[in-house]
Amino acid sequence: MHPSTHLFVTIGAIVALLALTAVVRNHVIRRRLLVSTLFGLLVVAVHLAISAVPESVVGAHGPAIEQLLGAFAIINALISLLLNPWRQEGLSDRTPAIVQDAVIVELVIASRCSCSTTRAS
Repeated sequence: MHPSTHLFVTIGAIVALLALTAVVRNHVIRRRLLVSTLFGLLVVAVHLAISAVPESVVGAHGPAIEQLLGAFAIINALISLLLNPWRQEGLSDRTPAIVQDAVIVELVIASRCSCSTTRAS
């Protein structure tokens, strides 16, 4: 049986992301938060799919995909909120979009590597 604790955490995060989307005025951050919300919904869908099929069919790839999608959703939201102005339009002058995207990719890869090393030990 696939554990369901992180499913409830993901649903809570989706609600928080939707609340933040309503508060933030910057369209760039709103769009990125909506992307994170969509990836959170993907996490829920993958979780339900994993729970519906036998474990012998899913193997280790289902939970790994679920963790990767969840890591991207969380990291994308955090980087977007931390590196962009909330109340004014446009991107931050200090950190252009390509730098933010590179940071997101690096952190997702790093989170995936740390997950695989802790699982192996």
